[in-house]
Amino acid sequence: MTQLFLYCRPGFETEVALECQQHCADAGVSTTSYPGYVICQSEMLIDGMQQDFEQFIFARQWFEVLAHLTDLNTKDRVSAIVGACDALKVRVDEVFIETPDTDLAKVLSPLCRGINKPLLKALQAAGKLQANSPWRLHLCFTATNEVYIGVADRRNSSPWPQGIPRLKFPQDAPSRSTLKLEEAIVSLIDPKSHLKVFDPGRRAIDLGAAPGGWTYQLVKRGLLVIAVDNGKMDPVLMATEMVQHVRADGFTYKPQRPVDWMVCDIIGQPIRIAELVARWFANGWCQHCIFNLKLPMKQRFAEVQKCFALIDKQLQAKKTQTRRIAKQLYHDRDEITVYIHSE
Repeated sequence: MTQLFLYCRPGFETEVALECQQHCADAGVSTTSYPGYVICQSEMLIDGMQQDFEQFIFARQWFEVLAHLTDLNTKDRVSAIVGACDALKVRVDEVFIETPDTDLAKVLSPLCRGINKPLLKALQAAGKLQANSPWRLHLCFTATNEVYIGVADRRNSSPWPQGIPRLKFPQDAPSRSTLKLEEAIVSLIDPKSHLKVFDPGRRAIDLGAAPGGWTYQLVKRGLLVIAVDNGKMDPVLMATEMVQHVRADGFTYKPQRPVDWMVCDIIGQPIRIAELVARWFANGWCQHCIFNLKLPMKQRFAEVQKCFALIDKQLQAKKTQTRRIAKQLYHDRDEITVYIHSE
C-alpha cells in the first residue's frame, strides 16, 4: 500500500480528497481525512512525485509516506525515526519537522524544535544526508508518540514546511490583505521570473484596491498602479506618486490601454470574478493577473471547476493562450488565489 500525505487548511480536507480522486483516479485511490491533512492511498503504485504538485489547489504540501510510527518511546524518538529511515532509498538535502496546521497540533511545536538538532546529527551519522540532493525528508508529528515519515522531491513540492511561507506584515502597509498578494507572488510565480514580470516601470491595475493592501505590493516592486475603487486609498501610499486613484466599479471599469498586470481581490460571486478575468484576457487588456475566488460554504471544488471551465471556454474562443496556477494559500480563508499569464 503506497500512501501520500497532503497538508491543507483545516476544513478543506474534502477538497483535497476530491483532487486526489481527480488526479490519481487511474491508480484506484482511496482517501482518509484528518484535521489539517489527508492520506491518499492505493494498492497500485502511486509515485506521488510523478504527479504535478502544481495541479493541486487545496493541498499546501505533500510527501510520500515511508513509515507511520504510532508508539514512539517519548524518551528516545530519534532512534526509532532513524531506524525507520532505513527504508529511505535516497539521501536527502534537508529535513522538515512539522505538524498539521491546527490549534491542537501547534502544542507539538516545541517537540519539533527540540528534536531537530539531535535528529540531524543522527541522520548524518547514518549516512542519510547529502548536500544538493533533490530529495527532502518530512516528519509530521500528530501526537507526542506518533509521527509520519516520508520523502518529497524538492523540485515538485512546496519549498516551505507545511507549505507555508513565513511572511512578516509590513508596518507601513494599508491592510493585512497585503500578505495575500505577497504570498501569491512568492508561491505562484517562479522566483527566476520575478525580475522580468515585475520590471520597475511596468503598469498595473488593481481592481477593488482600497485601501491599498495589494497596490502596496505592486508599488513596492516599482510598478505604476491605477487603483480602481470607490473607497478611499491610503494617503501614505498615494504620496509615493506611483498610484493613480480612479473612483469606479471594478466590474465595469475598462482600461484606456493594455497594461502588464491586473490584480483583483473584489468580494463577489466566484463566477462573476471568473467572467471579469476572462474578459480582461480575451480583450488583451493585461498579460498577467492575480485574483481571488471567494468560495461558497458547500460544493467548493465544483465551484472552482465551474469558474475555470468558463475562463477556458472564453479564452479558447478568442484563441488566447494562457497558463494558470491556483492555490489555497495560508493567508486565504474561504478562497483560492489564481495566477494567469499570457503565453
